[in-house]
Amino acid sequence: MLALKWLQYISYVLFCSRCNLGCCLMPLMMNRFKDVDHYCPRCQFHIYRYNRL
Repeated sequence: MLALKWLQYISYVLFCSRCNLGCCLMPLMMNRFKDVDHYCPRCQFHIYRYNRL
């Protein structure tokens, strides 16, 4: 029963904070915020790394 109350409390805190605790991790999960490596299609030589952040 105590575990259920604890889960309800955590859910309430996350709901009230609008889940801002995990929003800082969103850029790490989205491809458009990640770095891009460019390679030669023939020899696979690393040409350039585009850093987005």
